Amino acid sequence: PDFEISPEEGGEFKSMGWQMAKQVDQYGLAEVCPQYIIQAQQQMACMGWQVVRLVALVERKLREYPIERNDRLINLMIERESVFWDHVQRRI
Repeated sequence: PDFEISPEEGGEFKSMGWQMAKQVDQYGLAEVCPQYIIQAQQQMACMGWQVVRLVALVERKLREYPIERNDRLINLMIERESVFWDHVQRRI
């Protein structure tokens, strides 16, 4: 994570062009930048946070996108990461 706001909340800095920001406004952050959602969920899983505030620099202006904890997604990620780590250990 880039910073901690409180024991319940963290933050992540990103930069994005105006075209991407326009797409986020139209379709939502999860549709345009799913990698940011996954990263934030991973941070919440590790840090115990309930929300990550993604702060994006868009054309010299800051925009904030709060990402709330999704335990269902976090549990799925942990399950898949466990399978991946098992493969790494067994050199598969």
